[in-house]
Amino acid sequence: EVQQTSDVTFRFYDWGRRDKDGNARQLHLAQALEVLDWSQGPVMPQVPKIIESTDKYQLELLADSPYFKIERVSGDFHLNSSAYHGMQVTMLLRGTAELSYRQNGELVSLEHQAGQTVLFPGACENFEYQLKNAQALIVR
Repeated sequence: EVQQTSDVTFRFYDWGRRDKDGNARQLHLAQALEVLDWSQGPVMPQVPKIIESTDKYQLELLADSPYFKIERVSGDFHLNSSAYHGMQVTMLLRGTAELSYRQNGELVSLEHQAGQTVLFPGACENFEYQLKNAQALIVR
């Protein structure tokens, strides 16, 4: 897919996806070719870079840009508000995780399952997020 900041998507291929009525979604070959920037040249596959590896977890960098980075963590991993500044999104790919935080002086704990996503606002303070034999993507 080619996506522009105008919130328009032009599809070259759609992996057999269907719309809500069960029909193949429309492709937009001519429009996609028209907006494609051929001057950027070929895009090489990204190879994950191991940032940190212990007997409990492995943290890898999948993508890094001036605007965000995407990391993948596998195993038993602990995130907390004191270690990270700014907004982050954690998408749990497999396993479980527990989010703990204080609300009105009370400790609140929520369990997350694979497929769930958590957005931590930049102003979020005093949270703990514990991955338990899990794998997650972290976007910061």
